[in-house]
Amino acid sequence: SGAPGGDTRVSGAPPADGGTTVPDAAAALQSAIDAEYGAAYAYEVAMARTSETDSRADLEAAREDHLAAGARGVQLLPELCLPALTPAPAYSLPPSFSADASGNLADLEASLPAVYADLAALGTGNTRGWAIQRLAELSTELYLEDNPVPASPGLDAEPEGLPWAA
Repeated sequence: SGAPGGDTRVSGAPPADGGTTVPDAAAALQSAIDAEYGAAYAYEVAMARTSETDSRADLEAAREDHLAAGARGVQLLPELCLPALTPAPAYSLPPSFSADASGNLADLEASLPAVYADLAALGTGNTRGWAIQRLAELSTELYLEDNPVPASPGLDAEPEGLPWAA
């Protein structure tokens, strides 16, 4: 069980020098799957806490989108020599979720493009294609409003903190 959208499990073969594990496509895909199913769970909890019909319908639609994306990720697991198993339905939510579910859902959605950027960087073939497609979908939804798009979606970079050429 991991935090929705924030599961940072990384697996892979340890480096020859005995250091930390190296991220690989399988770990990145598993992180994306965990993030999607964790997001679906967060939306399910938010649905249970609202009585407004319109809000419930919007939350249900977002939940279904995340469930479908998680299921697609599971279908890709065999391409990375992993069993196509859906993760166990146990996810933790931050304590602040009960006080501000909508704010936490927005933060969760904002964290997902970075998960797919990692998978696009590490994956190949169908896995990379799916990661790029999902990254584009999530980024489009996230930045469709009048909000300014950051220089690198998923990375907190302020212009004054970036290196500039002389």
